[in-house]
Amino acid sequence: MKRILTFFFILVAIFGLSRSAFALVDGYDDSDPSDSQCRDDSYTCSCLSDTEPTSSDSESATSSASGCDAYCGTVNANSYTYSCTLGNGTTEQVAQGNVGSTSTEPVLETATEDQAPDFILPNLIVPIPGFGGFATPTKSANGDIGVNFIADYINAVYGWILSAGALVAVVMMMIGGLQYVMSRGKEKYITKAKTRITNAITGLILIFAAYNIAFLIDPNLTNLRALDVQYVEGIEYFPPEGEDIDIVPNTTLTGATVPVSGSYIKASGSATVDADALAALQTAATSFYKSTGEKVNVAAAYRDLNKQATMFYNNCLVTGTCSPITCNPASSDVVTKSGSKYVLAGEFSGMTSSSAIVSSMVSHASYGNCPHTSAIALDAWCDDGGANYKHDPVCQTQLIQAMISAGFCRLSAEVWHFELNSKKVSSACSTANTTAAYTIRGKTYTPPTNCQKWDFRLHTCTVKRN
Repeated sequence: MKRILTFFFILVAIFGLSRSAFALVDGYDDSDPSDSQCRDDSYTCSCLSDTEPTSSDSESATSSASGCDAYCGTVNANSYTYSCTLGNGTTEQVAQGNVGSTSTEPVLETATEDQAPDFILPNLIVPIPGFGGFATPTKSANGDIGVNFIADYINAVYGWILSAGALVAVVMMMIGGLQYVMSRGKEKYITKAKTRITNAITGLILIFAAYNIAFLIDPNLTNLRALDVQYVEGIEYFPPEGEDIDIVPNTTLTGATVPVSGSYIKASGSATVDADALAALQTAATSFYKSTGEKVNVAAAYRDLNKQATMFYNNCLVTGTCSPITCNPASSDVVTKSGSKYVLAGEFSGMTSSSAIVSSMVSHASYGNCPHTSAIALDAWCDDGGANYKHDPVCQTQLIQAMISAGFCRLSAEVWHFELNSKKVSSACSTANTTAAYTIRGKTYTPPTNCQKWDFRLHTCTVKRN
């Protein structure tokens, strides 16, 4: 009987510990995958064109974001949305963009810096009676996270064994007492009864003395310290093209543009900008080239209302929240903000057709409602051979100063976004932003001068100067 009970206790403890280990390492759950992960074969590709939106379940379109982008190009769509279904059944937007021109980087949404970390606690498949749950990890002064799930589990198992063992011992002593009473004076049965009672008492003492025994063997066995895990802060994500939603609309702007050109300017053949902005850009580029020998690389300039409305629909209305941040070109008659969500307003609230929604936004939009639709905004970098937000901060500082001297202002959060100061629409665009320092969510980053390539998206130096 003792062997059976001992084997039973060991089996339960091992089984519970193994399941808890799964929960600890991988957030184990009966569902596969977890609630926050995309399910296999659940990816979908949606294309938005001038007609009704189309979707594809072909293997090439749903295998990756780039595959979705390529498929939407074959159906003459303007943009694509690549989504999946999470373990909890909700739909998650994985990537989006304009067909053939937008980066297919994942759409990320970051928490504000003062938001507390959202810890995932293990979920015990085999519950332990009396166990109130795992303690929430604590963040120490040095920034590390103290995780003590293993100690919590062992303490809970030990407490359960004490209770179960005490109950079993009492029952065994009762059985031994009953055997003693019913022995009728026979020595054989009296000895068996005394042995049963003695074994039960001995086992009970050993269970309650387990802590002291472990302490005598090695004090560290009773001092399970929390695992210190380094806390990694979230990374600020910048959209592919500079945006600012804190705007003061300029109703005098008509969207009239001229092609971006100039001896010291690099830009795509389709890039256009306001005529006054071009004149100021050419002045800045000439001054910049004379002082540095580098040209100005214009990454983005004017954006038409249809493209802006399409971006806003995909980034904001489809999910309800803007990720990435996208300026709304339409008036509040079409789109309004309810709490933290963007929703259709008034007569448009019941509209479901994506093309009709975009068309309605365009018809109620103004060129002066967004920086890039205003044609007075452009994204420019020092043409230093850098790419993907990795540029020379010294050269970018010189470009910023040349642009501001020529009549531009610069966004505080983006070192590449400039607007003609006399016609600006972004409230955060200032002529005081004369260095490569930038401020994100109240935190200011200042690239060091000994860095040759600074990643303005990840806030790190990727190449130092020789």
